[in-house]
Amino acid sequence: MDRIVLLTGKLTLGQYVSRRMEDLRLSTRDLDKLTGVSYGYISKIARDEIRAPSVEKLAMLAKGLQVPPENLFRLAGGLQPHGEGGESSDITAAVRRFAALPPDVQADLLADWEALLDRREHQASKGRPGKDQPQPGP
Repeated sequence: MDRIVLLTGKLTLGQYVSRRMEDLRLSTRDLDKLTGVSYGYISKIARDEIRAPSVEKLAMLAKGLQVPPENLFRLAGGLQPHGEGGESSDITAAVRRFAALPPDVQADLLADWEALLDRREHQASKGRPGKDQPQPGP
């Protein structure tokens, strides 16, 4: 498969998924059947209504859309590229290592990742200062 170059400043995750579905002539229901990701979840992603999609679901969608998972991860804002030009990125290496892990280890890692994202989102919604921000005095 040809490497797909993303212009992350130009497309949202929803736009990218929608365009890729058009390229493959897939309906939302077709993608649901291919990936096991529900029609409703795919529709919400395509409309950019899901702020932090599950890593597991993004990986499943990537397979159905025939794209590297890091494309969707990057657009979802969860991971950033580290490579330049045609060089392999740290993301690509990590995804390949992840795919080689036993399913139970993958499930544990995904659960930990989701918990971390949930905690970060919860802290952001509470207006809590991050690690690098000054803490309020007593």
